[in-house]
Amino acid sequence: MAYSQEKLTPAHSSQQQQQPPSTSTVVLSGALAGVSFWLWALPVDTMKTWIQNGTATNMRHALEISQRQGFAQSIPSLFRGWQVAYSRGAPSAAITVLTYSLVSHYLQE
Repeated sequence: MAYSQEKLTPAHSSQQQQQPPSTSTVVLSGALAGVSFWLWALPVDTMKTWIQNGTATNMRHALEISQRQGFAQSIPSLFRGWQVAYSRGAPSAAITVLTYSLVSHYLQE
């Protein structure tokens, strides 16, 4: 059992038979994990794209470009394309976590 699940499970429920989380809980957890990942990764991925297409020469230059645009413009420009990233990342992470959960539960039986 995961450390966080052990810590978040109420003490009185440990005496009862442990049941795996519901499928909807696992899918929602996976989707939230996918969105959480892309919240961090999308700005880094955008700067990597700037370097690859020649807009910036290295990561330092990419940071300078984003600072030069000003705070009001740089944050939205780092998250350009978020619709694609989140619509791709949330379902794939949900499927991955669900598959892992089902296989893990099957192998433990």
